[in-house]
Amino acid sequence: MPMRERVARWSAPAALGVALVAAAGAAGTGLGPPLLKGSGQGTALAAAGSQVAGASTCDVRVLTIGGRPRKLKHVGVCHEDAGDSAVIGLWLGKNAIVEQQVLSPSPHGDTYDLWAGSPRGALHQVGGEWGWTDSDVPPTYGCDRMVAAGGGLVAITSVPNNLGDSTACTGHSSTSVVLVGSVNRTQPLDGAWGVLATNGKRLVLARYGTGVDRTGQLGMFDIDGTQLTAPVVAAADVKTASQGWLTPVGLFLDTKRGLVGPASRVLVKRYSSITIGEGRAVYVRGRTMRVRRLKGGPDRKVMLLPEVDDEVAAGSFGIAVLNGTVSERSAVYRIPWRTIDRVLPR
Repeated sequence: MPMRERVARWSAPAALGVALVAAAGAAGTGLGPPLLKGSGQGTALAAAGSQVAGASTCDVRVLTIGGRPRKLKHVGVCHEDAGDSAVIGLWLGKNAIVEQQVLSPSPHGDTYDLWAGSPRGALHQVGGEWGWTDSDVPPTYGCDRMVAAGGGLVAITSVPNNLGDSTACTGHSSTSVVLVGSVNRTQPLDGAWGVLATNGKRLVLARYGTGVDRTGQLGMFDIDGTQLTAPVVAAADVKTASQGWLTPVGLFLDTKRGLVGPASRVLVKRYSSITIGEGRAVYVRGRTMRVRRLKGGPDRKVMLLPEVDDEVAAGSFGIAVLNGTVSERSAVYRIPWRTIDRVLPR
């Protein structure tokens, strides 16, 4: 998904001298011992199955619950030693990780790149760089990216870039979907599409027109490229969706209106971070973590978090919480599903 909102939350001065390391519990958090702890701002979080990944600017570590964290080698624009680059997006698949990075040395432009590979091996760049600048003509260059993860698969598509004062990467008649994780290949599709969700077997994508805008049309394909009947979603929600989850209950999209489910019903409004797992939507509003079931029922408070705007991600182990997204110290915590289920009626 395009990452403009996440870049706005990352501040280069807070990113200096960061080291993400395993650590003992922090007193007073109410979250128990952290899985990972950083001496700088938390910039990205992902979870899948028994794995969790956290970024503190350019330092990324991946942890399998019950094991030891592994620090990934710096790549791409995160080779820069100045405090002006960061990993701002993470996605996990089966033995795969995808990083999105930004280099932001001044208010006059940003450069982005995307890297994928095994957490235990080398990462390779996916496509070229993209971004914007106010000192060159044209000011906007390269293709933006949309990324979705689920079911052990990470899917990546190139989409129009409108980050600067112009547009780039428009007018495509076909799309190459890069698949990493449980499947590793590139799948061509007719038409211009941006991926929103996957469950490892199917892909849900938003259709783009000849320019920078989405048409409001939703498409669904098997990972072999066979087109299927797409879920019915209001065009306005397709146009504003930034990510999605393809679940047994149906398709859920993170949109301008909030979390939208089947029949375009708004399940949750007003949140800074949201995730879906095990039939539940878990989200953060201010300092409060809340939960509700996808099939319906009451919306309940889980706990009060240490700071505002903590991020959440769902795995088989429960919910990972990245604390420190707006401060100079960060930590990743685990909230077991049993803790969350205590507040939900059967």
